[in-house]
Amino acid sequence: MAAQETGAGRGRIVLAVVVVGVLVAGFFVWRHLAPTESTDDAQVSGHVSPVASRVAGPVVNVRVGENQLVKTGEVLVEIDPGDYRVAVARAEADLAAAQATLNEARTGVPMMSTQATNQLKAARASAGTATAAARAAAREAD
Repeated sequence: MAAQETGAGRGRIVLAVVVVGVLVAGFFVWRHLAPTESTDDAQVSGHVSPVASRVAGPVVNVRVGENQLVKTGEVLVEIDPGDYRVAVARAEADLAAAQATLNEARTGVPMMSTQATNQLKAARASAGTATAAARAAAREAD
């Protein structure tokens, strides 16, 4: 009788091993096939919001994270101001040069005016001398 119980015990063990094997195999088959979805015409619905900057440049700091809600006008990134500082310095230098040219022109106007007045006086004197010489020549010719 002990032999029959041993055979029946072995049968139960074999049956338990087969059941466990089928369960393990079933789990792996389910795990492989369950998350797989297939379709011929997949579409994603979502909202796309374009983001554009007013100026270009290298980004120094990003102040928001992924999927974070932001408000209109909120600063999202910081751009390196180095290029713009150089542009401002260049514009200030151009302005200073233009102001220096303007001041030089203003200073030169009275000098040019004085020179023009002197030249006018000299021309009048020459005209007077030429007129006198013409009259003298006309008298001699008579």
